[in-house]
Amino acid sequence: MTQDQRRTLFEPDPLIEVPPHVAAVVHPVPVPPPAPSPEPTPVVEPEQPVTRRRNPWVVALWVAAPALVLLGVWASTTAIAGQYRGYSGINGEDFWSEPEFILEATKTAFAPGIFTIGLACALAATVIQALQWMRRHP
Repeated sequence: MTQDQRRTLFEPDPLIEVPPHVAAVVHPVPVPPPAPSPEPTPVVEPEQPVTRRRNPWVVALWVAAPALVLLGVWASTTAIAGQYRGYSGINGEDFWSEPEFILEATKTAFAPGIFTIGLACALAATVIQALQWMRRHP
């Protein structure tokens, strides 16, 4: 394509009226390139003290571990003690109500698992902290 063909290809047709907002897009006004700036100034950031942040997940593990262990121990001991406080046969006075029975059965079922999960959280938190310490102190 020659220079003349390009010029006629991109020039507007005089019979077609082009709105000004479209004309600016079709025929943009050439903008001169920006003048080169003198020496670029180096960006100097102030030194900030090194702060050690704790990993929030490890903190959560350390908080959850003793809570779950204590909850498991409490549920286990109260469930065992509740098994000895049952129907004594004396006019049904010591008979459990249905919600009490469900609570005791639930504690009996879930107490060992809660205790085990608490120990696993403590073990996981210990391993994570050991790996972080090994990475910082090669």
